[in-house]
Amino acid sequence: IMRANLDGSQIEIYAKGVRNSLGFAWHPVTHALWFTENGRDWLGDDVPPDELNLASQPGLDFGFPYYFGNNIPDPQFGKLRSAKGLT
Repeated sequence: IMRANLDGSQIEIYAKGVRNSLGFAWHPVTHALWFTENGRDWLGDDVPPDELNLASQPGLDFGFPYYFGNNIPDPQFGKLRSAKGLT
């Protein structure tokens, strides 16, 4: 998820490792980012879970495509990367 000024300047990656976010909002007081995330396809009806996430600061990594949920490794890609440093 990226953010920028209205004029397109100061573009930054605010949150990475996010798949298919269908909605997000900035808290009006804390300025924290809340966003939904739809998990990867073809793993079943309940896996991976769809999520409501909180990015309280910029630069957080939510793990996609290597991890989902609470750092649950993806069966195909999870072995390619450590969960260290993920939100």
